Amino acid sequence: MEKGQSTVIGFILITAIAIVIISVTLFWAAPLIEQSNAQLEVQRLEQKFLELHRTIEKVAGEQGQLSMEFNIEEGVLSLQPDNDSDLFVTEAENNIVFDSQLKLQNPIVCKSLIEPITCNQIFNEGDAEGGVLGENTSAWLVERASVELILHYRYLQDGTDCFRIKLVPGVQSTAGPGRHTIFLTWLQENTTAGSDAPLGSECPSSPGVLREQVVEFHIE
Repeated sequence: MEKGQSTVIGFILITAIAIVIISVTLFWAAPLIEQSNAQLEVQRLEQKFLELHRTIEKVAGEQGQLSMEFNIEEGVLSLQPDNDSDLFVTEAENNIVFDSQLKLQNPIVCKSLIEPITCNQIFNEGDAEGGVLGENTSAWLVERASVELILHYRYLQDGTDCFRIKLVPGVQSTAGPGRHTIFLTWLQENTTAGSDAPLGSECPSSPGVLREQVVEFHIE
């Protein structure tokens, strides 16, 4: 009888010790696991934004319509049609922004993901709004904090003419966590005399023209 009791007590003690060890391990490991998952999510978002950029360029270039999946674990994706951004740019409506608060070990200071352009040039100096067709990309993409991604389509100059992809909102242009589909549709080409180009757009004055490929951004 005593032997049986000792066996049961020993089993209970071993189980209790194992539970304590597992609990302590999970307590210390959980933040590391969470940070690792957050870093993987950042990498996934970077790839999705690069895919989004390629898709927008294809829609604008082929004057067609495409869709792509964009799943959001945490945060908000939106097209910003209002001039409420802290970017040092004239046309703030050409921003697609993802904003979240992922639990990264170290917040991202700021980095460019499409071409070598510094965040200081973008946010402080305003040197990133204009570019040269054939030398610069149609957009720049920056990443910062925990995590914010900003995709901006800018003006590109070619001699006396200027070009741009112009994004406009569809029925719904903002989405939170969940499984989503982004629909991108070419609407029209706008042609404006250079002398009537938006002030500060980096586009030349007459006799040049500004040509905009208008693409609708809709998310479900």
